[in-house]
Amino acid sequence: DKYSFLFVVNKNNNNQIEDLNYTFLDLTDTSLLTDFLLKTKPNYIINLVGVIDSNNLSNCLNINAELPRKIIEIILEHKLAIDNILLVGSAAEYGENTSFPIAETEELAPLNYYGLSKVIQTEFFKFYSKSLNINIARTFNVIGPFISNSLAIGAFIDKINKSENGGTIYTGSL
Repeated sequence: DKYSFLFVVNKNNNNQIEDLNYTFLDLTDTSLLTDFLLKTKPNYIINLVGVIDSNNLSNCLNINAELPRKIIEIILEHKLAIDNILLVGSAAEYGENTSFPIAETEELAPLNYYGLSKVIQTEFFKFYSKSLNINIARTFNVIGPFISNSLAIGAFIDKINKSENGGTIYTGSL
């Protein structure tokens, strides 16, 4: 089988990787999201949508928990045949932990709104997994193009890029 990949990004996102097929969509508009899913009828959904802003609970909940829930509700309401959905959670769901490596069965104890919104997202998907084939992955230290400077790896990359050749970068306590 041949698969085609379509990357759906927020209409305000100007970051793109060359030679990938993008659709720009206001993901918070339920009507547009519904029309898009009905038109494209995807077999697989990999949900990478999220915000890290841990100071704004409403924003974290709307994007990290409610948006994925809306996607599931649209799929169920319109009986779309989805083979698999991958939800990408976060290590922030675990909070501070003293045991390493962290087991998936470890108690979830988020320390900020971001982590809390990801826990709620995970609970939504556990509930909906009774009706759909859903996999959940809690990722640690995701890296790639356009990584946020609010993450450690993104901050390091930014400092390295801004340093002069052979210069020193300061990271703070590691």
